[in-house]
Amino acid sequence: MAVLDIIRISLYALLSMLLSPKRLQQRAWRTEYTFRLIKKLLNESSHKSIEWMREREAILTPFSFALFKVIKQQEQLGGVSCISYAPKNLAKKDVPGTDQERLIVYLHGGGYVIGSAKGYRVTMAKLSLALQSKVIGVDYRLAPEFEIPAAQDDCVSVINALLGDERTQGKKIIIMGDSAGAALCLSTLISLKALNRHRAIHACVLISPWLVATHQEQLELKHQQSDILDGEILTHWTSTILTNEPQQGAFLDLSTMDVADLPPLYIQAAGAEVFTQQIDSFVDRLASENVNFHYDCFENQFHVFQTFSPFICEADEALEKIADYLKTVP
Repeated sequence: MAVLDIIRISLYALLSMLLSPKRLQQRAWRTEYTFRLIKKLLNESSHKSIEWMREREAILTPFSFALFKVIKQQEQLGGVSCISYAPKNLAKKDVPGTDQERLIVYLHGGGYVIGSAKGYRVTMAKLSLALQSKVIGVDYRLAPEFEIPAAQDDCVSVINALLGDERTQGKKIIIMGDSAGAALCLSTLISLKALNRHRAIHACVLISPWLVATHQEQLELKHQQSDILDGEILTHWTSTILTNEPQQGAFLDLSTMDVADLPPLYIQAAGAEVFTQQIDSFVDRLASENVNFHYDCFENQFHVFQTFSPFICEADEALEKIADYLKTVP
């Protein structure tokens, strides 16, 4: 049934392109087709169980020839399942990916309810190759099976395990994530600060962070037609993850977090996504408090388009910008 649904939705997206080919400027035809496919899938999932979406998302896991250029490994870090990718030329040495300058920890998106490290294999492989570095994807626990802050606890456990590993000593540890995964980066930094370990993180990359998951007042709803996300799907996810707001609010609303002592930040967002208002507000706070950050907004693109390579040709440009920034981190 899941395969049939993907075929049906793919044909729907194709037909819609033929009947209504108009698209936003700076969106390639292939980008627009991918956008319509994903939006249709998410729209249908807002009336289904979380498991329904997970099964169909797994079928859409992308492939790229970049995967032939990296070595994949299953790892356990701090008791958390992870998948790592390292360029083959580095992995031929004694310990795969441990003698390069940087080590990237990637926290996938998916509203805390869907997504996996495997689903981000192409994104991580391309970053690994661009940076000639090992990239570790974290399979943190998802809601509703595991309540927030289980996801945050897992991410902190992974970072603590890396900081305690003698093979990572002297390396630049960078955390990166998209959407809910980007928010997890920030909540992880908050937890590390409480442990006085935050200065061990050399940089943080946030792709379209979902900074306020507790309510929708800060959504740019005028972008609902141009983004894969809308109020309905976000309400569905929020109702799933927010089971105890007094205790979970601090993990899910990062709009007022203390930004002092944050590592250098690189933020990417899409100009046609529903999170632009909350991201712009956060960026304004960073600027007013003199935080070291750089911000790029891609006009007319949709939420986390960067993670849909190779379906979306513009994604590679955005990933290259991330790599270029991280190469400058001292």
